[in-house]
Amino acid sequence: MTLSVTETNAPGCVSAPGSATVTVAPAGSAVLFYTLPPCRLLDTRNTPAGPLAGPSLQAGQVRTFALAGVCGIPGTARAISANATITSPLQPGFLTLYPADVVKPLASSINFMPDKRAPTTPFYRSPSTDRFDQGLHRLLGAVQFILDVNGYFQ
Repeated sequence: MTLSVTETNAPGCVSAPGSATVTVAPAGSAVLFYTLPPCRLLDTRNTPAGPLAGPSLQAGQVRTFALAGVCGIPGTARAISANATITSPLQPGFLTLYPADVVKPLASSINFMPDKRAPTTPFYRSPSTDRFDQGLHRLLGAVQFILDVNGYFQ
């Protein structure tokens, strides 16, 4: 579809005609955001240890968390909106969150300092495998990781 526009600001002041090509997606193909009641997806402070609980994250460790079916997130979700928090860091460091089916990005998701709580509100793309990885990259010690979801894209 081509859209043509001519702007008129004042009498006798007309812009040159312009045009742009606009692609219209088929009905029902848009990605929509669905809110969820706040829900804790995972908390490494919880015991006993499990897929969405402890133990704490260790230096250099990569863990994979399954998200589909938890907190109302359907397996067809394309991304989630969540609050990620690091608690109890003993050393400065950073955490990288990424879909499990892609190469780990070079950018960090959360940077943290000792004795400070480090929250962030990122959007995470859900991979085709309905899970995501977190990689903790720091020199020493362990941290606790909390992820609270508040919606998803589908």
